[in-house]
Amino acid sequence: SRLFKELYEPLGLRYGFGGMIDNDGVSTSLILCHRGPDQPPPGDEDLQLLGVLMEHLLRARALAVEFGTLNEQLRVSFDLIDRGRVGVIFLNQDGRVMHANERARGITDEDDGLSLEDEKLSAPRHTDTKALNAVIETATAITQGQSVEGPINVRLPRPSGRRPLDISALPIGSKSHWWAVVRASVCLIVNDGEAGLEGTAERLRELYELSPVEADLAVAISAGHTVRDWAQHRGVSVETVRWQLKQVFAKTGTSRQPELMRMVLQGPGIVR
Repeated sequence: SRLFKELYEPLGLRYGFGGMIDNDGVSTSLILCHRGPDQPPPGDEDLQLLGVLMEHLLRARALAVEFGTLNEQLRVSFDLIDRGRVGVIFLNQDGRVMHANERARGITDEDDGLSLEDEKLSAPRHTDTKALNAVIETATAITQGQSVEGPINVRLPRPSGRRPLDISALPIGSKSHWWAVVRASVCLIVNDGEAGLEGTAERLRELYELSPVEADLAVAISAGHTVRDWAQHRGVSVETVRWQLKQVFAKTGTSRQPELMRMVLQGPGIVR
């Protein structure tokens, strides 16, 4: 054939045999064995050996597909986690960091209340590091199925005087298939109370049809500003800001400032 003349013969190949490992309608996996003219053609013994190998090849391909799919799911999950405004850190059963999202890496790089060195987390003061390790150990024990009581939340003060870091240690249960595969044992949620809300105003405008002024006000309230602070910042009267706030309440379906804050911080404010 033309294929033999143009491809196989120049390569010094004469005989070939093989089989189809799998065909899922999207891709096909094959095994092909070739021999040169100085070797004997394939016989029954060769085909029997290929038949024995085929069972293992089928299993190997199935595992490759499963882990390939899992890795893609993990990659997508990590990409989404990186968009969060809170720090997310996954630890193994030894308390070593396996993965930290972009916000968490930014916090540890600042070395202001929480540090990362040699895959271990620590705080500036020994007592704070001890408290952090305590919540990690409690969450790890729960993950391992132990019935223990202990703190799973800790507040770490920052030497700079900025707001403390609030950390929660979440046990990773057996139902969390993805994290069980990568041997993660604990998920730390690190909340920086001074994290900005960049981009949130634009999302509020799109979701609730707020004006630019109303959206900025909603973000300011969620960031902890008072009506009087914001009025002074914008150079308008307190009555004007209160009227704008009523418009924000009406459009977002909220009625009080704490409710508005929860809506913003748990909705549009949760991602960057």
